[in-house]
Amino acid sequence: MSWTEELAHEVEGQVLTDDASREAVATDFGRLVVRKPGAVVRPASAQDVVSVVKFAGKHTLGVSTRGGGHSQTGQSLSEHIVLDMAALGQVHHVDEEGGTVTCQAGLKWRSLVEQLAPQQLSPPVLTNNLDVTVGGTLSSAGLGVASWRHGTQADNCLALEVVTGAGEIVRCSADQNRELFDAVRAGMGQFGVITEATLKIRRHRPKFRSYYLLYDNLNFLLDDLQTIMTDERFDYLESWCAPCAQGFRKVGPAHTPFAQWFFPLHASIETDGVDVPDTTRKLRSLRFYKHVDVEDGEIDARLDDSELLLARTKELIGNLSAGGEIGAFGRLCDAALLDQ
Repeated sequence: MSWTEELAHEVEGQVLTDDASREAVATDFGRLVVRKPGAVVRPASAQDVVSVVKFAGKHTLGVSTRGGGHSQTGQSLSEHIVLDMAALGQVHHVDEEGGTVTCQAGLKWRSLVEQLAPQQLSPPVLTNNLDVTVGGTLSSAGLGVASWRHGTQADNCLALEVVTGAGEIVRCSADQNRELFDAVRAGMGQFGVITEATLKIRRHRPKFRSYYLLYDNLNFLLDDLQTIMTDERFDYLESWCAPCAQGFRKVGPAHTPFAQWFFPLHASIETDGVDVPDTTRKLRSLRFYKHVDVEDGEIDARLDDSELLLARTKELIGNLSAGGEIGAFGRLCDAALLDQ
């Protein structure tokens, strides 16, 4: 009997060894590493996770947990056993009065948001990509556009159920087994497998207003961010850098593409849809290059499907390329990014 056949007798969930199932988890979001496992286990319970951990230890096999597969350099990959935690994706209890939700670690954040939405509830911090699991982002901290105010998703975790490397199910929190609690939150899966989490939730307002600002000076942006965080003017803040291709300049004997960097800032406020935010007060003293736009909408619209947005971007680039409108410019932007 092979070890995969023996493993199948140890768990109540699925043990998949077909090529399609193994190929599906052979790489991750980073696509830098490829590791095809010998088996993919979809656990039916935390006890199944215990069985897998003990089995792996007994047979000297490696185990990796996988949620949305959003690791960058192979952290969710294994040549032996991949635990597909998305199989544990249930919400167990919502306490509206206490402001908590208890759910399994394989639950996708998108599913949690959708299930809480009818009660106008949501976690304080959400990552931009909602198609990742609760256990996955708690293991890597979990940053979002509200982290400046509420910290990481791991900071908003109140209690955990964890399967340790010894194959024990342990409940932990700030008051119980604190050392394990602090180790597994943002511990990159090195100190145990999270199987259940109790998280903070809050009641949000139904509408939002977003200000789209553009900076051409990084120091101005950083100073303004410090100001608006200190004043707590907004609920959500998101910024990044983007190159604007400038052509070619002479560097030594050759001409090299170069770019001017700009820094967009999206600053958003939750609203009740009745009282209009005072734009003058919100933007007072800020030294942005241009106020590009303002948007009002339903709060749920901020949670647009990331895959849909990616598809729209690819479609736009494809259309521009087909029309001959992007070729040289796109190559110049790529070269400028490398040059900077």
